[in-house]
Amino acid sequence: WRVALRRAQLGGRILAHMLMQGAHGDRPVMLIGFSIGARLIFHCLLELNRCGARGLVESAVLLGTPVSANEARWTQARAAVAGRLVNAFSTNDWVLGVVFR
Repeated sequence: WRVALRRAQLGGRILAHMLMQGAHGDRPVMLIGFSIGARLIFHCLLELNRCGARGLVESAVLLGTPVSANEARWTQARAAVAGRLVNAFSTNDWVLGVVFR
C-alpha cells in the first residue's frame, strides 16, 4: 500500500509537468480519479500550484481519495483548479477509515 501511495505522489508530479508542457494542446482538462488515481490527481494539483501553474485544470473530481484532510493542502490543490474541485467520499468507507486513522 505504501508503495502505491508513493507512486501516486510521483505520478502526480509527472502529470503536472506534462500538463505544464502543453501535452493536452489547447483543450480544456478535466481530471477524474478514484482511490489511488484520485491521490495521483491530488498530488498533480499540489505540484501545479507549487509551480504557479494555476488554471490549467478546468475541473477535477476526486472519489474516495486516500489523503489526509489537511486544510492547507486542500486549499493549495483547490488553487490549481480554474473551476470546480469535487471531493466525494463516504464516512462509511472502512478502507479509508483503517488506512487514514
